[in-house]
Amino acid sequence: MAKSSFILAGFEAFGRIVNNFILGKKPDRWNKNFTYSDLSQYFDSTITGFLHSYGEDYAIRKNLKTYGKSQMKMIKRFTDTGLFKDVDLYLDSGGYQISTGKLNRYYSEALLDNYYDFTVEAKDLFKYFFILDVSPGQNCVMFENFEDVYSKNLRSYQEAVSLPEDVRSRMIYVHHFRTPKLAETYNRLLIENDFYQYFNHFACGGIVSNMASDLKIPCLVYILPLIPLIKETIRAGRNYLNFHILGGASYRDVLFYELFKEVVRRYHNIELKITYDSSGIFRQIFVARYIHAFDDLGNIKKMNIKSDNLDRKFYKDVTIQEKLDEILNEMARKYNFREIDILNGIYDDKTMHEDVKVYTMLYIFSLYSDLTSNFESWASNVLDLYETGDQEAFTDLCLDQTVKAAQGRYSSKVRYKTYSIGRSIEMLKDLDEERCNHFITKYLAPDEFTYLDKSCQLLEI
Repeated sequence: MAKSSFILAGFEAFGRIVNNFILGKKPDRWNKNFTYSDLSQYFDSTITGFLHSYGEDYAIRKNLKTYGKSQMKMIKRFTDTGLFKDVDLYLDSGGYQISTGKLNRYYSEALLDNYYDFTVEAKDLFKYFFILDVSPGQNCVMFENFEDVYSKNLRSYQEAVSLPEDVRSRMIYVHHFRTPKLAETYNRLLIENDFYQYFNHFACGGIVSNMASDLKIPCLVYILPLIPLIKETIRAGRNYLNFHILGGASYRDVLFYELFKEVVRRYHNIELKITYDSSGIFRQIFVARYIHAFDDLGNIKKMNIKSDNLDRKFYKDVTIQEKLDEILNEMARKYNFREIDILNGIYDDKTMHEDVKVYTMLYIFSLYSDLTSNFESWASNVLDLYETGDQEAFTDLCLDQTVKAAQGRYSSKVRYKTYSIGRSIEMLKDLDEERCNHFITKYLAPDEFTYLDKSCQLLEI
């Protein structure tokens, strides 16, 4: 089984849930399921790490002078348990809070002033740190125009370059591409300042997988920022590229990441490591009440685990409650956790039992791991077929797996993305940056931040 590249955003929320469970006072239902050390080793086997956002609570703090100290105290409260000792911790800047308008200009400037000092102070608590990227959003108050976007990010990125080596070497450079002007601005930032040479780790801002522009783009979307970075990697004489995708953690995306890695390894002799993060499982489990599981045909199906849905069939004669019992306790047996009683109840009224809550979150980690193993094998096989020139067999294998990753649905979007796989392989082989720029200009223009440039118009190409 392969370790996945999944990173859970919201490590403090997860730590709090686990703490409440382990230290809870209901021994009749659960006791000695696992230790902090057991869980830490489990994380090391299944996922890449956990992420904490430094600036997430910035706007609600009246005294910013003590903010860093309170962050350190909170982080140590969880790390001191040993829960995260075998897994990497990532620190995000909180620039997203600026982008979405959750921080006003005063708090935004304060974040720019204080974040890098905190990375130095917290260097022994975290393995990696994201650079403070200040990207525009519809509610962002930081910018008057795109030159502002460039200058604010230049200030931040230059400060990152000047950090002590033991911090800068672990800093993750963020590159945005989701509109033509944004791509132009961040390409200028990267090339004009020769920033690549100062960093060992890179990332791109995510793009919402169900937005209209994603459906229209005739390639797999994350090759658009990846290709320029591969070219910089070759120019720098490196044989590795560490690449993180912020928020891109859908199962379909993970499938394509494995293909990217295989293509880049075979054709450019570069070891491409792709990681990705999401906090979505909190809302998925605790609000929407669903998870995913394999059905009898190997499809990754959505499973509604609401209290009034448990007696419905997941497939054939297997109920949802029975399937949940199967997958959670199969995981427990595999990793020597104590098995839990699912069949005699999951909820007190409509409140999910604490053991079910924790085990369901842990299950998702193992699911990412299982999928990574499956997708690695698929990527190698599909690239072998691509190289034979057997287009029909290649398309069939691509379609089979993309349909399975889409809950067994043969939708127009699945077909469209499947037929773009061959073109994406070709672009990655040729490092066709010209076509990348064309696709960004043509297909991502509708999402442009026109309020930052009155001359921006939607281009009809």
